Amino acid sequence: MSYGDKLMRFYDLMRMVEFQGEKTFSKPPDILIGGITLEDRVRDILSKFHNVNNKYYFLPEEEYCEQSAIDELTKNYNISISKIAFNNLAKSINASGLWKQDIKKMSVALDFTGLSMPLLFIIMKKLKEQFDSKALYLIYSEPYDYIDGGQTIFTENILSVSNIPGFFSSEEIEGGKNRLLIILLGFEGKLITETHRAVQPDKIIAINGFPAFRPGLHNQSLLNNIGILKEIDPDVGVQNTPANNPFETAKLLSRLYETYKNRYNIYIAPLGTKPQGLGACLFALDKPDINIVYPFPEKIACCPSRGVGKQWYYEADLL
Repeated sequence: MSYGDKLMRFYDLMRMVEFQGEKTFSKPPDILIGGITLEDRVRDILSKFHNVNNKYYFLPEEEYCEQSAIDELTKNYNISISKIAFNNLAKSINASGLWKQDIKKMSVALDFTGLSMPLLFIIMKKLKEQFDSKALYLIYSEPYDYIDGGQTIFTENILSVSNIPGFFSSEEIEGGKNRLLIILLGFEGKLITETHRAVQPDKIIAINGFPAFRPGLHNQSLLNNIGILKEIDPDVGVQNTPANNPFETAKLLSRLYETYKNRYNIYIAPLGTKPQGLGACLFALDKPDINIVYPFPEKIACCPSRGVGKQWYYEADLL
């Protein structure tokens, strides 16, 4: 059995079920980690953890939330909030009191509903390095809807497109291969333009979230992106993975990796749903030859959604 086949079987063993609050677990986790926004779904997840005393949440400085609202969340849910800056991500995250805990043998739940994509990748990598048990409880809440549907703006003014710290391939420095850019599609077509300009790929593959969280959203994602994609690469191929299933995304990326790794330096831009981003992260954690690139914005939306949709619990092993 090839390494690729073994990896497919490994992803098949990972579990995804609807999240039912603390009763989802045989016992409550020792630590809850997450990201703060003012969205209904973030508050809803927090309200379901009554018996977890150690709650560490991150707030990007680029996320302009009213301080009074953040203070209210801190008080109501007894959480410790660390502010981080995109221009100094690794150092900001390392400064959090979270890592002063001896988490090696603790049970850890990561609520990535409110985490920005770069934070999700860096925290997952740090957990892989420091977490002995390797079993991690991952939680995500879909929104009921986005504020402006498929036209919702999540970012303003892209400052740079660069690698997420810890996800940079040294093979690119050596050269000798063409560049393949794999884009997980979101709603904002402008992000593709910025990412393409920075990477300058020879080939593009797009991955759309289908089935989507709600009927019609996958069509909106394609409509927002397909014109730009066809303009920059008339031969672009579009493939699908479920918007809420990270393991299917990881499996597709594994297949693409086996197909193209000998001919291309591979870049992945996680611009789609956070579960798809998690899938890209799980795939890339043990791939030192993969580049994860992201368009870092000056400002990100603090409350881009409303209401609470389906909530998911993913049980994953860190390779």
